[in-house]
Amino acid sequence: MINKVLKKIRFIFLEKKSAPVPYKSSFSQSGEDVIIEYLFGLRKVSLPSFIDIGGYDPVHGNNTYKFYLKGSTGVNIDADPLAIDKFNQVRAKDVNINIGVGSTKAVLPFYILEESSLNTFSESELKALILSGQKLKNTLHIPVMLINEILEKYFRDKACDLLSIDAEGVDFDIIKSLDFKKYTPKVICIESINYTPDGTGTKRLDLCSFIESKDYYEYANTNINSIFVNRNWWFNRIES
Repeated sequence: MINKVLKKIRFIFLEKKSAPVPYKSSFSQSGEDVIIEYLFGLRKVSLPSFIDIGGYDPVHGNNTYKFYLKGSTGVNIDADPLAIDKFNQVRAKDVNINIGVGSTKAVLPFYILEESSLNTFSESELKALILSGQKLKNTLHIPVMLINEILEKYFRDKACDLLSIDAEGVDFDIIKSLDFKKYTPKVICIESINYTPDGTGTKRLDLCSFIESKDYYEYANTNINSIFVNRNWWFNRIES
């Protein structure tokens, strides 16, 4: 009898130990998705909608994959065709678009580097990256849309809950072109540090000050990204 009980306990223990974990606690570079999940949880937004600009990889280092696993859907945008191929394979329920986002609507050169997570539309960013040791691999010509057009098309005149931007040199251009009077994301997660190989770049104070001027405040900073919360939504406890 005792042996049967011990075997049963051992089986339960091993089964739990080997059971697959449904999803990791964080997929972001520095836990940004955990912070954002906490924010939405406090305001009872269980399935936040999102736009992810420059996510590069659908899973690793991604700020929105955690929410996708829970049932959220959104729009993923990357100018690298290979990146969007990955999103189409892994994030089939999302809208995945191979375009750029910027301050003007045009077809612009997109610089592909050996470290493809650093691909950029910015010529000045390209020069800085080359000086830091990166190598240019290829140049593509990619259509660029305005963020307001994307919001109008996919969110029908309202903002997404979460706007995540990691656009290597054009982040500020994107955020400056956003019509904040018409579209007000509840949370904005944006790369706010100048790139350096060792991660010791200076913070983009101009970028942060601009977002704060649009009635946001910086809730958290992970050194790589800053997470901004809309003041009206946060302090007035608007749950929808």
